[in-house]
Amino acid sequence: MTPLLVLDAVVVVANAKGRRKLPVAEYLAVRGTKGLRQSLLVEVVVPATKGRRCGWSFQKLGRTALDISVVNVAAGLQVDGVGRIQWARIALGAVAATAIRAGATEENLRGRTLNAQAVSEAAEGVMREVSPITDVRASAAYRREMCRVLTRRALEECAIQAGCAL
Repeated sequence: MTPLLVLDAVVVVANAKGRRKLPVAEYLAVRGTKGLRQSLLVEVVVPATKGRRCGWSFQKLGRTALDISVVNVAAGLQVDGVGRIQWARIALGAVAATAIRAGATEENLRGRTLNAQAVSEAAEGVMREVSPITDVRASAAYRREMCRVLTRRALEECAIQAGCAL
């Protein structure tokens, strides 16, 4: 779900009363509730990304490539001609009941020059923003640290794709 969150995807759900569209974040918040109990997810719509100098990344920490994530991070960003961040999106999975966006960190990146310091501060910001769970796969402290590491890696990959040297 984290890549769908950063891509601002929309889902279409259907039931006996008809179909309706929901942003993925809203769907995650209301799935399993009375309003969607008799509904079926029938479509996922990913809007076309417009503009140049964009970068996207998905980072996963698991025992194997096919294993359930201990932590995963998806990120996307766009920079202008002088390397200023126009928008940034960061989503995290396996750290809460559902995938979440790091809204405060995204907002702090907007308008900044994409450089190593901005990436480092964003990774630290994500670490402060999450309240991970502890379970049999990992402790909350380990997950928090891995959120920092994977966010840094994701933003570095985005920077390369967007044409910015860090």
